[in-house]
Amino acid sequence: MRAATIAKVKEEDLPDNLRAMKPEARSAEIDKQITQRKALNEKLAALVAKRDKYVAEHRKSAPKASSFDRVVEDTLKAQIKR
Repeated sequence: MRAATIAKVKEEDLPDNLRAMKPEARSAEIDKQITQRKALNEKLAALVAKRDKYVAEHRKSAPKASSFDRVVEDTLKAQIKR
């Protein structure tokens, strides 16, 4: 986030921990949090992709049983095609 954008936020709208900081420290803290959030989002995206791949492979190898989940899935697929 840019310092100018941060400066536009009203003091009372900031969380207590940021309100107590000087503007320079506040900007640095926000940049640090943005960097951490980006890293966590990338890690999450990688884990979701890994999970999706595992589920897809597991479904292919699992016998097509008449489970409730499969019936619901087939019903939803049929309704989506309409």
